[in-house]
Amino acid sequence: MNRWSHTRSSLVASLAALTMVMLSACSSGSVGSRHEIYDSLSALIADSTAVVEVQVEDRNSVAAGEDSSAYTAATVVVVAAVQPPDLAKSAVDMPSRLEEGSTVVIRQMGEPGTQADTPYLEPGNRYLVFLTPTQLPNAAANEFYITGAVAGIYKADADGFVRSSQDGDRIPEILTLKDLE
Repeated sequence: MNRWSHTRSSLVASLAALTMVMLSACSSGSVGSRHEIYDSLSALIADSTAVVEVQVEDRNSVAAGEDSSAYTAATVVVVAAVQPPDLAKSAVDMPSRLEEGSTVVIRQMGEPGTQADTPYLEPGNRYLVFLTPTQLPNAAANEFYITGAVAGIYKADADGFVRSSQDGDRIPEILTLKDLE
């Protein structure tokens, strides 16, 4: 092997290794990469257009298509809507007016079982969720994403709502609706 071939082989191997490192650094506990790791509850609220307590009625997985990624759609009913002071302060959209009793679809990237550490909304359970409109061209007005992929999911329990993910965010472990007033 001549010197040029050896150098080229080493360069290709190095680039392949660097690519693998960069790709693994992009993923976190959620499917894909996170745009922001939240350093406070105020920041999470500011990026959200709605904060609601919901009851999950149904959940369906949608396979990846030619022009779309796989996602899971949970149909939820709003139990209570909260209007924290900083709501939508830094969001692209205005606050969403979700009324008690309204039906909303929450999209989560990926499918249950594909990422063991990604908390998917489960039928029959109640959650406190921080939401952002999908802004997808053909999406209905009642379709939302969880703000921060998994940061904005709190599951109901006896003490209030417990954070569903430990993804590096510096936000409270437990919240009540009163904490958000």
